Amino acid sequence: MKEKMKTTAPLSSVGADGAQPQLKNHTEIIANETAQINLQAAQNPEKSGSGRLQTVSMTELYDTVYPPRTPIVDGFLYGGTYLFVG
Repeated sequence: MKEKMKTTAPLSSVGADGAQPQLKNHTEIIANETAQINLQAAQNPEKSGSGRLQTVSMTELYDTVYPPRTPIVDGFLYGGTYLFVG
């Protein structure tokens, strides 16, 4: 007699749609990452004050000139998120 293994998705629609086991064996935590995530805040600690984000007015935001971003795909697409839906 075969033993049935308890899985999250007992019936798979295709072979690659196999079920994942309920047991978690990983110990990696994203918060333990040593990389500096917010480089802008790290470079300007005096602007952030007492650990808070810097606030700006809408006028100051609109009047700020930001440097142009360089395209990453043949001078056509810029870095970011693109949604191609139809």
